[in-house]
Order: sequence, then structure tokens, then C-alpha cells
Amino acid sequence: MKKIISTLLIFILTIAAYGQHPLRHLQNIANEAIVIFPDTPRITKDFTNIAYEVEYEDMLYTASSYNVEGASADFLYRNFSKSLYQQSLERFVKSIHGKLIYKKQITEDGVKGMEFECYGTLDTTGYYIFYHTFYHNRKLINVGVWFREETQRNDPRLNAFFSTFKFIQTHKHNSVWSDKTLVIKGVKYALIIILLITLIVGSIIFIIRRSSAKN
Repeated sequence: MKKIISTLLIFILTIAAYGQHPLRHLQNIANEAIVIFPDTPRITKDFTNIAYEVEYEDMLYTASSYNVEGASADFLYRNFSKSLYQQSLERFVKSIHGKLIYKKQITEDGVKGMEFECYGTLDTTGYYIFYHTFYHNRKLINVGVWFREETQRNDPRLNAFFSTFKFIQTHKHNSVWSDKTLVIKGVKYALIIILLITLIVGSIIFIIRRSSAKN
């Protein structure tokens, strides 16, 4: 009940703040976050990934959730998120034969992420593309807008869309860790592994010595 009330409150406040903007469809992104689209999105998905798209006037609104392979070992890497963002950005820019214009670190609901702008082409059409991307609960969550005309970062349509993005109960997701916590967890797991190896090796030596003594 609290989750429903919170979601409705966000929806009402957003409509009140951006009454002149055509945002009207509240969309749940893989039960991790919400964002408001100008219309009901087209959804494509497979076993691990899901994407949402809405074409409106000269813009393409998008959101997506991608499961990150190998993320179960993320506690071992202090800069895992930073590296993941950089690799994802490079692959995306390359896929659209694009050029990166700017990028910077951002934070939403306590989750660190990346904002970037680039120019690229899709089906021979040029776009100015703006994205917010986050590594959250072992998923890469993206929201973005593609413009066919040159657009500034302070465009009200862009800011209105990004302002509706919210994570759902981030405090319940243990995978949203600070860099300090990542290092601490990595050290703990390393110590456990070392302890297990020591016990196994010690047991083997004990068995060998006991067998030798009997002989």
C-alpha cells in the first residue's frame, strides 16, 4: 500500500510541475524504477533485458533494463561501476557511428550514475542523444531522449522527462554499495577464501602425515 501511495504521489507532483508537458504514462522499469512517458511505450524484451520506446513529434523517448553478466563478482572491484559505464558508453557510441559530446557523474536517489550526450545516426537519420544511466541491483538502467534537431542540455522537454525518473525503494537493495563498502566486502570475501584454502591444505597435510606414521 505504501508503494502505491508513493508512486501516485510522484505522479501527481510531476503532473503539477510540468502541466504543459505531454508526459502522461507512468511506466515501471523492470520493477527497479519508474519514469513518465508522453504515451504508452512499445516494449521489446527477452529473458534478461527489456526496453521501452515512445516516438513523439521529433523525439524518441527510451528506457531500458539490462542484466549485467558477471555482476555477481562486483564486490571485488572498487571501480566496477565506473568501468561498466565507460564500456557501455563506448559500445553505444560505436553502434550509432556517433561522437561523444559530454559526460558527467550524476546521482539519483543515492545511486551514482552517468549522464552523457552524443550525436549519432540511426537508419540514416541524425540524432542528438541524451542519456542517464545507472548500475542498480546488478542491472544497467537507462533513460534517454533522442532529438532530430540540435538541442541544448537545459531543454525543458529533456529536463521534464528526466525529473520523473525515480528508483523504487533503493534502501532495500543491498547491491547499491558505495566504493568504500565494495572494498570492505571484497576484503571480507578474500579473507574467507584464504581461510578455506588454509583449512583444506591443513587437512590434507594432516592426513598425509597420519598415513605416513602408520606405515
